[in-house]
Amino acid sequence: MAVSCVVRVFASPRFGLRYLLPVACFMAAAVSASAAPVPIVTAEWAPPPGRAAGQAPDPNAQSQFRPFDAARMHRFERNPDGLWLRVLPQSGSWPEGPLVLTVHRVVFGTTSLQWDGASRPLRADILDPLATGLAGHSAPVFDLPPDLPKEAPLLLHFESHPTLAPSATITVEPLADYLRRDALWVALASACLAAMAAMALTAFVFTLLLGDRAYLFYALYLSCFIVLEVIATGYLFTVLRWHAWAPAIGAIGKLVTIASVVSACLFLMDFVRMRDTAPRIRRVIQTYVAVFGTTIGLGLLPIPALQELARVMVNPMLAFGALILPVAALIVAARGSRYGLYFLLGWLPLMAVTFMSSVQVSGAFAEATWLMDSLLVAGTFEALVLAIGLADRALAHRHQFHSAQQLSMTDPLTGLLNRRAFEAQFAALIAQAQADGLRLYVLFIDLDHFKSLNDCFGHRAGDQALSAVAGAMRRIAPGGSLQCRYGGEEFVLAMSVTRSADALTTAEMLRSAVVSLGIPVNQEGGVLTLSIGLARYHTGDSAAMTIEAADRAMYRAKSGGRNRVMEVEAPG
Repeated sequence: MAVSCVVRVFASPRFGLRYLLPVACFMAAAVSASAAPVPIVTAEWAPPPGRAAGQAPDPNAQSQFRPFDAARMHRFERNPDGLWLRVLPQSGSWPEGPLVLTVHRVVFGTTSLQWDGASRPLRADILDPLATGLAGHSAPVFDLPPDLPKEAPLLLHFESHPTLAPSATITVEPLADYLRRDALWVALASACLAAMAAMALTAFVFTLLLGDRAYLFYALYLSCFIVLEVIATGYLFTVLRWHAWAPAIGAIGKLVTIASVVSACLFLMDFVRMRDTAPRIRRVIQTYVAVFGTTIGLGLLPIPALQELARVMVNPMLAFGALILPVAALIVAARGSRYGLYFLLGWLPLMAVTFMSSVQVSGAFAEATWLMDSLLVAGTFEALVLAIGLADRALAHRHQFHSAQQLSMTDPLTGLLNRRAFEAQFAALIAQAQADGLRLYVLFIDLDHFKSLNDCFGHRAGDQALSAVAGAMRRIAPGGSLQCRYGGEEFVLAMSVTRSADALTTAEMLRSAVVSLGIPVNQEGGVLTLSIGLARYHTGDSAAMTIEAADRAMYRAKSGGRNRVMEVEAPG
């Protein structure tokens, strides 16, 4: 019951769309909004070949620097000696008060800041616990000193990174504004990660409770996504301060990426039942999983050629996976599976944000500085939609199980209980009657001249007669009774009554109701009637003993001329 209630809550789209998404979107917008950054002028400079690595340029040499818009996401070319940026106050002098300079988007790698008169450069590297200051907002952050010269240009140095070229926006803002945005970012990231972690944990629990592999693959995929986001946003280092993981972060990222792709593919195949709905696409995805896992796995070996192959192949293969999965889901959805639609609804926004974020380094979507933060929101939205889809699937399975259970307990022709179900439920009816202080009676009912009806009018007419008698039983039997097709043309009715006369009255009403149906049984105008035996249950008797007593009474009714009710008390 508790599992069913939880499933129903998460299966309701209102739960996510009304409560979780508006909160997450509001927080994302609040994080992206900047209060009032200090207007600045920025320019970049790459050291020419032969210049000593780390040697700062002349900040006053205007010809060396190329200006760029610091409010737009700007991509800097990779340079073996790093890159230099010059930051100047647009008004000509820095304002009063504590100021903070933030380099948004550069998560990994070392950035340093210096100016004329500085005793030593300030370093920011979120992988280095000794070099990280106010780096909560997943970016290098510099707390500018109060004695900063009013007109001093600031020089930022991006040290060379082996694989990543920096792509960033630069802001200078009052410390209070930064702390507000930083707190909002930490709250947003923590809320999204906590929501996804809760859904992943719930999925693991449901894997154990329901034995459904789709929940396991969903939980694995979601767990991998959480780990990747914790690494990619710098949350692991700037918020959790788990710097001990820094040396292994590259290998961890690759392994989790492989696990993420594999689990996403396995989840889709199992979630939409691709074995039945799209077997050919399923084989394509299985081949993709094998090739991707092998290629990236070989890149973990200490062999330069294999490492280079994996580095070159990873992005194209990720792009192919991002394309083939929604195509497969769309094919399945077109074939009538609503689970394909669930997958598309959750997957496409995340893929859209991921694509926009990845091409941003090439200059596209430069104004969308909120893209990195929106990845967490899109991931949470995807997790929520897929959780709703899984809950819907669990409810469908529950409905199918209930339907199958009902079919196994009922007679397919009349819809009444079958003999096995009647005998299984009879004990509960006895206990309820005894608890309520009522008397329990069993009616054994046989259709008179039923063989003649079948011989004269066919078995279809016989089936219609059985259904008509069953309908009369449902109309006349008191609430809480058990109505059963016991076999062939025999029916059994068990009911609790206050007085013995009530049982006899019910039996007579049923007999009269069937006579009034006027169902012919022969060519001479005879109509269908019932012979009914009535027996009372006594404490200590078994169900079989009471039914046998009612059966004997029914045969007395037949031998007495049919179309009548005979009562006999059960022995004992």
